[in-house]
Amino acid sequence: MGTQHPDSAGKYISIQEEAAEATAALTPAPEGLGLEEFMIDFEGKMTPYHQTAEIAHSLLDKGLVPGRDVFLTPRISSATAETVFRQLMALMSIIEADYDIMRGHAGGSIEEVILPMVKGADDLFVLRRRIADIIELGHKEFGMERDPNSLQVIPLVEDIPNMLGFAGFYRQYHRRCQEAGFTNRRLRFMMARSDSAMIYGLVGAVLAVKLMISDGAALGEELGLVSAPILGGGALPFRGHVTASNLPALIKDFSGIKTVTIQSGLRYDHEPGAATEAAAILKKELPGSTARRLDAAESSFIKDILVRFAAEYMSDFSLVAGLATKLADIVPQQRDRLTSRGSTAYARRAPDPTELGRFSDDPDLAAKLKAITMPGDTDIPRAITFTAALYTVGLPPEFIGIGRGLKATAEAHGKEGIDRLLEFYPGLARDLDFAGRFLSFKVAARFFSPAFIDALRRDLAAMETLLNMTILDRQDQAYETLLEIIEPLVRQTLRGESLGDEDKALLRSCTVRLGKMRGSLG
Repeated sequence: MGTQHPDSAGKYISIQEEAAEATAALTPAPEGLGLEEFMIDFEGKMTPYHQTAEIAHSLLDKGLVPGRDVFLTPRISSATAETVFRQLMALMSIIEADYDIMRGHAGGSIEEVILPMVKGADDLFVLRRRIADIIELGHKEFGMERDPNSLQVIPLVEDIPNMLGFAGFYRQYHRRCQEAGFTNRRLRFMMARSDSAMIYGLVGAVLAVKLMISDGAALGEELGLVSAPILGGGALPFRGHVTASNLPALIKDFSGIKTVTIQSGLRYDHEPGAATEAAAILKKELPGSTARRLDAAESSFIKDILVRFAAEYMSDFSLVAGLATKLADIVPQQRDRLTSRGSTAYARRAPDPTELGRFSDDPDLAAKLKAITMPGDTDIPRAITFTAALYTVGLPPEFIGIGRGLKATAEAHGKEGIDRLLEFYPGLARDLDFAGRFLSFKVAARFFSPAFIDALRRDLAAMETLLNMTILDRQDQAYETLLEIIEPLVRQTLRGESLGDEDKALLRSCTVRLGKMRGSLG
């Protein structure tokens, strides 16, 4: 699944270019990238409502029928994080495109829509009601088929408490659909690797995905639906480590996934042909991938260590998020997104850490979570901006809280606890090894307190010991040199001082170069 995520360092894509981009991505190789599905994104983005139809027409002109040969799957706006009006406009764009596709193209349609930031059954069921109303309007105005089940909903779950509670609220949603006469054709759901990592840390996000895949498989069997999880991730390890070279390991680590997002970083910041190679690997391997069903003891253990790692990460989140927020303006905006400020702003708020407490039986851990202070009413940056900002000050966010999380796991479960963690997350050392090339204590020490840096050094020492790996002294020297060049300009930005035109150009140029070197902006 190709997406419109703005995580490419080297390429800005305007909304006017996105139709051609989607068409090229869905065109079979070697002419195009050979992807099978494309996500048109309305969430927090200035996507014009007619883009869905524009892409559909472009595909039809190439002889590719959406819904038959390739798939268009819009991600619509959340009615709670944005507005009901924006959500309705996105749905109307789908009806417009469907009307154009179905005229003379048997079997063609847009079949599914992604709903972001899902927190419960109400979010999903209210959307199904709105879809039915929009389809009824399409029937009245255009003579379209009156089938409220023609457009299915894919829930995108982004915060860990709701990822762990997914089976419970989807079961409730499914029951309400049956009572209202709606049907669900399959259990297709999307797991957000990057947003969950930004709030709860790398290990917590990975383990939450593992649990959600297992829970989805069990729920699908219970409801008589085929479970088809989508892994939504970017190229950097913190956001998913979806790269052509890492895909064989990723497919093994997350057995049971049926779709993987190919975001802009992989398409534009990697070597030519990387996205096509990734698509070929996924087409070959994913159909036969089966979920690992976790038993009660395994699930309990995973939840316990997930909460331990998340608690350590969230203890530092307020500090690093504040810095990332201040640096948001230096991160190149590679898509036309809504602003994070003003009356039409689209921004996110930090969750309550205590929500994780119910997934562990350890009262000390619950107390630790309760004591964590998260950013109050301050909006937090989007995951790509957050990741890019921390990489730009020499601190890959992959490392935050990992060493203390490992020590907390060893204290609670002994060496066996570390071994079991690596059984469920075998790619941990691989992910940290990649990020280690871009870690710079020299630069990070100029942005964080001595106490923070000392704690980070201890964390790194614990990682090296408990994971039997080398992280320090492996840094990319050219990368670190670029970090040092822009360090005074970044500090000037943090102080709220304006930069001259030449300094702005230098900062942007180096920020883009840094992103290209690591293979993604954020």
